[in-house]
Amino acid sequence: MLHQTHYRCPTVIAGITLAVVLAVTGIFAPFLTTHDPFAVDLGAVFCPPMTCASEGQSHVLGTDHLGRDVLSRMVTSFRTTLYVGILGTFLGILAACLLVIVYGIRGAASTPDMARPLLGVPFYGLAILTYVIGVFLSIAMVAAAGVSFLATIICAGVFSAMLPMALVYESVRRDSTSSQQVKLAFRRGLELSPIAFGLAMLMGLIFESSVSFLGVGVPPPSPSLGGMIAAGRAHLGSAPLLTLLPLGIVLVGAVAFWAIAIPVGRCLAPANQASPADTPLDKVGRPAGFWIRLAASMITLIATMAVLLIAMGLVVLLVAMGLPTALTEGALVIALLTAVAATSVVSPGKRVLGLLIVRPDGSGARAPRKTCRWIVTAVTAFVDPFMIAFRKDKRGLHDLICDTVVVHRQ
Repeated sequence: MLHQTHYRCPTVIAGITLAVVLAVTGIFAPFLTTHDPFAVDLGAVFCPPMTCASEGQSHVLGTDHLGRDVLSRMVTSFRTTLYVGILGTFLGILAACLLVIVYGIRGAASTPDMARPLLGVPFYGLAILTYVIGVFLSIAMVAAAGVSFLATIICAGVFSAMLPMALVYESVRRDSTSSQQVKLAFRRGLELSPIAFGLAMLMGLIFESSVSFLGVGVPPPSPSLGGMIAAGRAHLGSAPLLTLLPLGIVLVGAVAFWAIAIPVGRCLAPANQASPADTPLDKVGRPAGFWIRLAASMITLIATMAVLLIAMGLVVLLVAMGLPTALTEGALVIALLTAVAATSVVSPGKRVLGLLIVRPDGSGARAPRKTCRWIVTAVTAFVDPFMIAFRKDKRGLHDLICDTVVVHRQ
């Protein structure tokens, strides 16, 4: 069974262990902190580790630019991650059970032969997609309603729930032998809850740190790893630990997250889906090389710029017609996003040069997968050219994540 396969993987166990350690640290934060994490002491600014004793105890990891104890603030920040992990796990399992109930009522329960990834997006792609969309929506929410601790918890919890939901739902709908899908969903939710909590906890750590670093997450003076990284950048030369310590925790959390997500994603892959290594390349077409894909990207970029100029011209026309400024600015943003997304997903460069985006088994890639691939490319662009140039199958990191391959049209 899928859940038994998950628990046999050493990387999954290691990732869950880290999430549990962070959670336990957050629970017992009031007993583990040696100083008040909010107390400002301007007489003990930038103290090195194990120096500047105050309140009867020395600062184990030193102090920040306001004299606050670094260790106490880091430990306290784990409580925020704990709230996100608990909320994400609960919402994810609940949403999976509701999906099973809805599909059961409609009589649309899937079998292993016809199973497709949830929302048409592979598990790895779903992770990056929810992260990128969540960060952008958090920025939009803060712009509309302002920075709020509760709003950050809710937003991070909702987006962290996507992977636990996919985990439980995919596990349930592949078990075609059970006639009681609802009962199975609740049982699988309990069985997979450690993995679901690990995914939600670590995703919450990455998400909350990212939005807090951008200034749209946990408001100061509440401790957060992202806020500590942002505040420490100005003092990187004099006190590098202020930035390196919280950044190291976030990076370790990111590695642990993928240590869980990658094996789980492989187990949840459709049973009838052929892997790239098992599929002869001549069945899906000859892979497109680096230079032709670079040329296709340049053509798509030119087309995108042309569409943007047209969209901006229409907005200027609306302004000349006397429409309100707020309305025209909103129309400009929507037009720009639509133009960029449309031209990137349609990819006129690939169409001109006779290239296709397909699945490794030769089936066509649908619009949701192409959209996910476009969003993922914004994160993986720094490594994609090297992988496309040197891999035999000419697949970039975004192709591997979204399970696609670019081939010449036959």
